Amino acid sequence: MMYEGLRTFVPVNLWFFYNLMHRLVFTSWFCFERVLVSCTADVPSCKFNAMGKFHESIKPAHAAFIKEQHIFFTATAPLSKDGRINLSPKGLDCFRVLGDNKLAYMDLISSGNETSAHTLENGRITIMFCSFGETPNILRLYGKGHAVLPGTTEWDELAPHFTVYPSTRQLIVADIDLVQTSCGFGVPMYEFSGDRDIHFEWAEKKGADGLYEYVQEKNLISLDGLPTDIALKTASN
Repeated sequence: MMYEGLRTFVPVNLWFFYNLMHRLVFTSWFCFERVLVSCTADVPSCKFNAMGKFHESIKPAHAAFIKEQHIFFTATAPLSKDGRINLSPKGLDCFRVLGDNKLAYMDLISSGNETSAHTLENGRITIMFCSFGETPNILRLYGKGHAVLPGTTEWDELAPHFTVYPSTRQLIVADIDLVQTSCGFGVPMYEFSGDRDIHFEWAEKKGADGLYEYVQEKNLISLDGLPTDIALKTASN
């Protein structure tokens, strides 16, 4: 009789223990998931932003995050499958959010002009910001871009948003149709120590004539031979 009671007691209690643990695990995960979702809903720089989130426009929190950063990266590519993808870092106070789906950045004279050539051909552009501070975050902006040159109506409209220098080459404007935030947990932390003055010292030594000659030599075609907006303007003059 004792063994028969034991055989009945053990399965019943094991089932009760299993059912209790199942409920505890489910409840704990549900609570954690609610906290995670509420934390990442509108704040892209949240410490718990472990999963990518997508938006159809630039939200106020995105714009605030952008304003805090000292560097961003812009990527473009030609349509050719053998064409070279371009990825450029940009600094200085040169980036502006112009609306929920529009942005622009000021582009200085440099040794290449890939962004202009690629956007002239196909428009595609991706811009990325990432946090190097304590709170990790990556922000990507996808859209269609184009270059705006001095002497155009669009230049006159947009240039007042920037501090234009003698070495300012063009503005890159983009219409954004997708915004993505992701964790950035693998990005290291760095401290910002200041912007460089080397470009402006170089430009001052070049002078207006020297800068013009440099642009004509270096900025008319891409690495793959695609024309830039400056090339088209030069050809039309």
